[in-house]
Amino acid sequence: TLADLLLLVSDDVALSTNLLHIANTAYYRGADPVTSLHRAIVRLGRQGVYKAAIGVSLRGGLPSILPGYQISSEGFMRHSVAVAVLAEKLARKTPGADPDEVFTAGLLHDVGKLVVGQFLAEKQEEMSARMATGTESIEEIEFAVLSVDHCEVGDEIATRWRLPDATRVAARWHHSPENAPTPHERHLATLIHHADAVAHLMGYGTEIGELPHRHTAATQPAISVEQAELLMSSSLEAITEFSDAINGARL
Repeated sequence: TLADLLLLVSDDVALSTNLLHIANTAYYRGADPVTSLHRAIVRLGRQGVYKAAIGVSLRGGLPSILPGYQISSEGFMRHSVAVAVLAEKLARKTPGADPDEVFTAGLLHDVGKLVVGQFLAEKQEEMSARMATGTESIEEIEFAVLSVDHCEVGDEIATRWRLPDATRVAARWHHSPENAPTPHERHLATLIHHADAVAHLMGYGTEIGELPHRHTAATQPAISVEQAELLMSSSLEAITEFSDAINGARL
């Protein structure tokens, strides 16, 4: 219950502070600002507290610069939050997906990079040579250098960490949703795929020289230019404030 949640959270000063901050972002903001932990939890609800806790936990586990990818932890979180917010908005407009589940899946879709980056850093010379050509995506370079990419590793991490199945699907198939084995998984992976593409269009996702990513234009259901523009304009404030709150969280 929310009362149980209040008792649990109130023992953690850092998390309490972070929840208050997040509850007052554009993503959750109501008519009036909340000034107490109780009101923050009521506003966020159980799922909102879960989202915030996952985001803060992910941020707390990041190095200042992700090895191999040469992306800052702040940049990684901005991209992760952008995909989460955008995917959730898409899920609310399409049947067959739980928006809260999709948000978490979007937040953790790149979890494989936390492991893969450590091994890419050991192959920096080969990576640099492939990057210089400008013809390969980061996923193609990963596979060429390591015989595995962050999508496959993300699937394994999600499985071993017992993360929600939606997170495993997003981690594995967000660059190739058409290959997901079931219709439900293809639908979920497509939402994350589109959100990832729009996040990159918005400038959330810069890494090692703006290498291209695989984004499948033929993915169905498709997202139009008009839909992408509306999605971007309606999500910008929420992405900015939520990611700022996560990046500024007490750890």
